[in-house]
Amino acid sequence: MDWLEMVVWIFLNLEAGKKKIPTNILEVLEEKLSSIDAAVFWGAFGCFNMVGSYQNRNLTIASSVQELVEQFSKDSKPNVIVGIGGDGTMNMIANAMINRSIEAPLMGIGVGTGNVGPLVRFNLQKLRDVDFAQLDFEFVGALEVVSKNKLGLAFVDVVVSRTFLGTLGGKRVDFDAVAYVKNGELRELKRVVRRVATRDFVIELNGRTVFKGNRGVKQIAVAPLYRSEFYVGKAATGMLCYAHHTGRRAVVVLSDHPTIVARPRSPKKAVTIRQIVFGEGDVVAMKHLAPGNAIVLDGNPVSLADNGLTLRYHKKVAKAVVPPDGSFLPLSALQ
Repeated sequence: MDWLEMVVWIFLNLEAGKKKIPTNILEVLEEKLSSIDAAVFWGAFGCFNMVGSYQNRNLTIASSVQELVEQFSKDSKPNVIVGIGGDGTMNMIANAMINRSIEAPLMGIGVGTGNVGPLVRFNLQKLRDVDFAQLDFEFVGALEVVSKNKLGLAFVDVVVSRTFLGTLGGKRVDFDAVAYVKNGELRELKRVVRRVATRDFVIELNGRTVFKGNRGVKQIAVAPLYRSEFYVGKAATGMLCYAHHTGRRAVVVLSDHPTIVARPRSPKKAVTIRQIVFGEGDVVAMKHLAPGNAIVLDGNPVSLADNGLTLRYHKKVAKAVVPPDGSFLPLSALQ
């Protein structure tokens, strides 16, 4: 990339991960962007009482990503959008950008709970190696998620669950996803009876039933297959080893044991009941989900699961800035 004047939007999620101001990351960003005389729009959202620990005369405070986007859009058009948070933070930013037809590349710096998605590719060390005057990016796909209404796009996964992962007191915990959807309450759940599918549960692929009944299903997760070529020839991954050559770019995984939890009790016993792969143009519909669950997009609870779920995969939905070393491994795998 090469611009006469670079415009950069920086969004800081004050509630991501351990809820600490990443001062070292902010200092590196300031130094690098000032060296190329970039026009920088700083924004923070979340827990306002934390802002005092980081003073910046250009810092715009808002209660949400959407508010920041609306304010920044009045005065500028970004060349790059930097998000400091986790997968959930980048999901909110990406959806807000796409809803306003803003096509700037996204650069996620991981300080969240998970940091596993294709939009979160940078940590402090990778940031130090970046030259903002010569950024590279790649397109990434996403899942369009619809319940009663369109819920948004997911770049990491869509999970039907009573809980969602978060950080409390520096530790990963399970929060009540239903309570969060209903009233915004952030409440830890230590004991959960997990039941996500009823006896009448059905999955349809392009109108044809491909799975029926609950059969011990305790977790439903749907994910885009980022870098599907990675699975080629790996028979242990089941149907995923054929996905790249058959044009399938997403998968539904039904399991008899929850793995997307803070502390899996018996991960050795987790068994995948079924994998259903699908591609662009396919429509996956889930009906008769069990009550008392929420739909979680990239770690963000967005809706109750009472009205079923419809999913479609779309390629080249967003641009993600690529680290100088070209690594596509999740940040959490490198820590």
